[in-house]
Parts: sequence; structure tokens; C-alpha cells
Amino acid sequence: MKAKVKKAVSMVLIAAAAAFVWMFLYSLSDQVSIGGESYSKKSTWLNIDANEEDFSVKKLNKFKKLEHLTIDHINDEMLGEFGDFDKLKELYIYYSKLSESLSKLEEYPKLGVIVFHRSTVDLKKFSSTAEYLYFDECKLTNVSALKECSSLISMEFESTAVDEYIVPIEEGDNETRYVMKDSSFFEGFNSVSILDLENIEIEDISGLLKMEKLKVVKVSEDKISAEFITQLKENGIEIKLL
Repeated sequence: MKAKVKKAVSMVLIAAAAAFVWMFLYSLSDQVSIGGESYSKKSTWLNIDANEEDFSVKKLNKFKKLEHLTIDHINDEMLGEFGDFDKLKELYIYYSKLSESLSKLEEYPKLGVIVFHRSTVDLKKFSSTAEYLYFDECKLTNVSALKECSSLISMEFESTAVDEYIVPIEEGDNETRYVMKDSSFFEGFNSVSILDLENIEIEDISGLLKMEKLKVVKVSEDKISAEFITQLKENGIEIKLL
């Protein structure tokens, strides 16, 4: 009788040990080490730096359920290799230089928010169904390509140089002014209803007056004249001073 009990106990212990080993191995297979951290493949949110030694796009592509991705220091080759992020809703790109690969963004149907920060961006190949674009401390070229993005509702430019239209002017103490010399490039952005021009001096509003659906313009309080405010209001555009 005792032998049977011992055998039963041994079998239970073996089964428990096997289950523990299986769970341990499963947990390892579910984890991905990337950007100096370990994440579950089921993660819906990631904040990573492509400059980390353990970063690779192959690892990134294992996160099939991503909804929010913040990524630093990527280039065209990396973005061009991005995988099937069918659930991706928000993409934040920092400290990067991008051009040709921006057409990749059109492959993500749920991507509604795209943010660029301190990046150099040539927009000639940009294509996306995003509703909101935000450029912060960026240098942009070929901005007119964005007119093809018919889903755009809101655009924000903060301390950002845009072709020859919004130009940076260097001043003392490492200060930089951003001045919108020519707003004509905004003509044709006919789906945009909200435009945010933060920390940008406004010297021309002709293009804004030709935006068919523009309803709200946000601008820093000391960067726009009373005359321009009056003209915009007379055209049915609400002004919000920041």
C-alpha cells in the first residue's frame, strides 16, 4: 500500500514539475527582448529606441497586437521592413530621417495618429489614411504631397521648418524663430478643419483663407497680428490663442 502511495505522489510531483517547466518555457517563448527591455508578444504598447544593441525590425515584427508604437532613431530601411501591424492606431517617430519608406504607412488601415518629433522628413512618398498629423521641431520638404491624404482632419506644426514656406531664423543664445513667410502651400488641404501653428510667426494667411473646410486655427498669442485675426474670423474661422 505504501509503495502505491509513494508511486502516486511521485507521479504527481513529476506532473507538477513538467507543468512548471512547460509554463516556464512558454513564458520565455512569449517574451521578446528589444530596446533594452523584455516585453510580451501580446503587448499593445511599445516605447523603444532603434539605437539599442538588441533592436532589430525582425524582433519588432513579432508584436502583432501593437496599437501604440513610439520609436526613436529609425531610417528608411527599417521602416520599409515593418511588418503587419493591422491594429496599429498611433505611431510616434522621434529623432529620425525618413523619405521613400513613408509610403509604408498606407498599409496600416487603423493608423489614425502620426507624430514626428525632431526629425528630418521628406514627404514626397508619404501616404496614409491618418486623421491627425503632428510635426514638432522637424524639418520638412515636399509638404504638398500631404494634400493627397484625404482623411486628414487635423494638422499641427510646432517650431517646424517647411520647405521655403516656414523658415527658421537663427538668433542669439541658440534661439530660433520660425516664420511663416508664405502660407500658399495650405491651399488644397481641403479635408483639414483644424490647423495648429504653435511657436510660428504668421506673416501670410492667404493659403489659410483658401482651405475649404478650415474651421479652427490655433496660434501662439504673440505670433499673429490683430489684422490677420480679424480676416480669419470674417471668413468663418475660429481663432484659438495658445
